[in-house]
Amino acid sequence: MKSLYILLFLSLSFMTAFSQNNRNLKGKETILNNEEIVESVRVNSSTGNDRKNTYTHDIDGNIITRFIEQWSNGQWMNLYRYTWTYDSKGNNLNYLSETWQNGIWVNIGRYTKTYNTNGNMLTWLSQQWKTGLWVNSGQQTNTYDANGKMLTLLNETWQTSLWVGTSRNTYTYDSKGNQLDYLVERVKNGQWANIFLWTSTYNDIGNRIKYLLESWVNGQWLKYYKNTINYNLNGNYLTYLHEDWDTTGKLLNSSLGTYTYDLNGNNLTNMIKILDSTGKWVDNSRTTYTYNSIGKILTNLNESWQNGQWKNSSRENFSYDKNGNILTDYYEVFLDGLWVNSKRTIYSYNVDGNLITKQYDEWTDEQWNNVDNDFSFQDSKKHTFDGYNGYKIEVTYKGTSQVIEETYNTSFSINCSPNPSSGQIRIDYSVKEPGTTSISIINSLGIESEMINNAQIPEQGNHSINYDTGNLTPGVYFLKIKAGNDTETKKFVVIR
Repeated sequence: MKSLYILLFLSLSFMTAFSQNNRNLKGKETILNNEEIVESVRVNSSTGNDRKNTYTHDIDGNIITRFIEQWSNGQWMNLYRYTWTYDSKGNNLNYLSETWQNGIWVNIGRYTKTYNTNGNMLTWLSQQWKTGLWVNSGQQTNTYDANGKMLTLLNETWQTSLWVGTSRNTYTYDSKGNQLDYLVERVKNGQWANIFLWTSTYNDIGNRIKYLLESWVNGQWLKYYKNTINYNLNGNYLTYLHEDWDTTGKLLNSSLGTYTYDLNGNNLTNMIKILDSTGKWVDNSRTTYTYNSIGKILTNLNESWQNGQWKNSSRENFSYDKNGNILTDYYEVFLDGLWVNSKRTIYSYNVDGNLITKQYDEWTDEQWNNVDNDFSFQDSKKHTFDGYNGYKIEVTYKGTSQVIEETYNTSFSINCSPNPSSGQIRIDYSVKEPGTTSISIINSLGIESEMINNAQIPEQGNHSINYDTGNLTPGVYFLKIKAGNDTETKKFVVIR
């Protein structure tokens, strides 16, 4: 799912890349920056108990409140309310959960966090509301090294008016910041006791090549499992060897994954082999992927090795809109020689590429039927919205607009008006010297969708052409002008 965050990121990337050769006198122009934040999420349930989540945000887009109502007896009824507070850096300080009882909001639980000057969480205190008082429940305490890497994590519970340790983790790192050891301990009979130890080793460029998990048994560390990984020059897996041991130190089983990629680094195949009883590697399963022209997965096919040949098992098919947003995800299983529908997820978006609906169905009784499922998504600022269980979510947004001063090159530049536009625009551009000049349309994925002009300009200075945006779908685009070694872009928005 592509969000407005990605569009904005791409915008900044394009402006940096396309303008890096221009260092001439600059002027200013005013553009409109449209941003949307999540206002509400309606959850449609197969049981009929639909829920509505309404949000408020601070000026940085952080969620301040989440208000949950449930549809009952023909009306929306209060159910839960959650409240968050933040410090000036956007770190979450407090959280409060409440439920609606007998016409008033009643406390359920809360937590409080503290941070160091680098924004690393130091403490997390959880409390429950009992008999009119806040009662301690659990707490976490963390320590860090000078580079902000976590050294220890201590979990405690409140028992009989004092904190009692329940678990703690200890971490070590190499000089490059790679995690070497990860020790987990638990309290047993009032004493700290070893439970698990993860040990990692890395190659020269920081890729983890070995990952060993040991368990503490009868006063000694015994191997539990080990992963050994080889990479290609791009840092992608080539082979992945997994080995398991029993409590006596005997190797139980092993699996070997082998991976292939296309020239763009897209994963083409994953093949898994296992060791048979004779110690020979035999085929077990494989997954094959296909992609569209912009690297989005179109299909993945899962097969299993049976009786000396590959047999279809399941497959997934994806479709996307022109902006690369996923529209459908169909999952099928292979039964009695035929592909049979199993489940699907359907998506839709607004003109800014933000998710507005997501629906989950399963194939039963020869038709698609709504089935409740867990949903989550992210907004344009990477805030995660989750905790929804139903067959469909419907997201509404609250738009905000602000004026931003942007610079453009006065001796080599491109501009357009009106912006945003629903029809014809006038493109004004300036070149420093005569020569071949091209003007093209770039979509939000960085792909050229149309060449508007590619001609010899007889003289330097200001020029203009008209362009009809009627063939473009609503969204964010870029005008790109190129003349010699100079390149410049201008973002514009198409609306309907």
